[in-house]
Amino acid sequence: MLYDMLSSHEDTFMFDSTLLIKVQDEIHRNTRLRLQVRRSSTGTGIASFFGACDGVHIQLFDESDPYIFYSVQITDDVFQRLKTQQHLLIDFASFPQRLVELLQMCAGEDTVATPRYQCELQVERTPRTGQLHITETNGFKKLVHLSVQLSQADEAQVRKSMVSRLARLKNEKERLEASLKAAEAKLVEKQSLYERQLESQRSHIEKMKVDFERDMQQLRDRFETELRRDKDGIQREMSERVQLMCLEKSDIEATLKERVRCLENELQSGQIQQATMETHIREAQAEAHQAQVRLTQEKETCRMLQERLDLMMRNDSTEENSELRMKLAQLKVDLEAMKTDLCKAKMEKRCLEESLEHKQGQVERREAGIKTMSDDILKANDIIQKLQTEIKTYHSKLKVRSDVIMKQEEVIESKDRELKALKDRINAGVDLNNKENESRVQHLEKQVAHKDSVIQWLNKKLNELQGHKVDTPFLKVPSPLADHNQGGFGRHVGNRSNGVERRQQ
Repeated sequence: MLYDMLSSHEDTFMFDSTLLIKVQDEIHRNTRLRLQVRRSSTGTGIASFFGACDGVHIQLFDESDPYIFYSVQITDDVFQRLKTQQHLLIDFASFPQRLVELLQMCAGEDTVATPRYQCELQVERTPRTGQLHITETNGFKKLVHLSVQLSQADEAQVRKSMVSRLARLKNEKERLEASLKAAEAKLVEKQSLYERQLESQRSHIEKMKVDFERDMQQLRDRFETELRRDKDGIQREMSERVQLMCLEKSDIEATLKERVRCLENELQSGQIQQATMETHIREAQAEAHQAQVRLTQEKETCRMLQERLDLMMRNDSTEENSELRMKLAQLKVDLEAMKTDLCKAKMEKRCLEESLEHKQGQVERREAGIKTMSDDILKANDIIQKLQTEIKTYHSKLKVRSDVIMKQEEVIESKDRELKALKDRINAGVDLNNKENESRVQHLEKQVAHKDSVIQWLNKKLNELQGHKVDTPFLKVPSPLADHNQGGFGRHVGNRSNGVERRQQ
């Protein structure tokens, strides 16, 4: 019941925080103390929870040392004196909120190297009091916003503080135990879930691996079968095409050679005939020329005879006329024969020219045939080159398919390595989660053990205080929270214990 009352009483704090306070006693230092501000009433015990709030209660203490405890109760009368002495501009109703605002500004600059707002505690050893100053430092001077005199706690307040701390530590212990149990349950649940997931992943991976290996084996078999079939077909087709090309090439070469030989023979005979014809033409032209010359001579003779005939006719010479007429007739006959021979020569010349043109046409046709044969030979060579290119293409396709099969085998090996790496990562992740869970459980167990030791120490202190034992042996028992607090505030605690001993003597 007392723990519940204290815990509900602590919930009414307006300000509860650990501040870096500048302590001024024999030495000047900065230490962390906890400062609490709450509204309070003049009633005590349970009645204070139902009475009217007519004051502000300030507590300043060290969480690691129960004897470092200062407090003050500021009522309306005390505030009026502070207002008159320190020239405050606020009333008592707004004083708690303004005080909390100042303390929050101090807490906000707690981590600054040179804070603007800071709390200072000036320890006075003789009256066992301390002055708490809330200061502001600007570029010109140091201002003191509020100065409150704190009183060091007596035995009852120390006992009450220890009881409240014990209650808080027990509550924290229960909370930590509950959180530890919840964390353990969650960890167990997560571990079982992870194990189930891992098992399902393993089974899924194994199934995928089996399916993958089966599919890859089928693909490998199919590719090998297709490759073998394609390779056999390509080799068979290549051999057939090579044989066919060789036969066609030999037939074409033989045919072309025969045709070329025939054309060459015909060309030679044509050339011989052309030379003979040209000789005949030249002879015919010479004969025609001679006949033309003779004809011209005969015409001239005939003209002369005609003139003589005319002359003789004028002279009426009968014998000469008859002779001349006979000669003229003979000349006419000769002229007709010459004309006939000339016509025959012209006809022979025209026939020879036509024959020559025919032979030249044959020669041109032979040359065109030879050119066509050459083009056919070139086309055959192109076909052979294309077939050779196709053979090379088939070889390259075979090589590409072989490379594809090799790459697929490499992909299969890489997938196997990835599956193995994935298994290793999953196992490593599970191990890491287990280690983290174990470390968290150990950390929580250490916290629980530490809280148990603190609670035992506080119970021991509380029992010693309740038994009205002497403070000297009580002070010699070290605190498990802070064994290093032997100086500082420990000095006036020692003075306090010496005073108690003198009173007992």
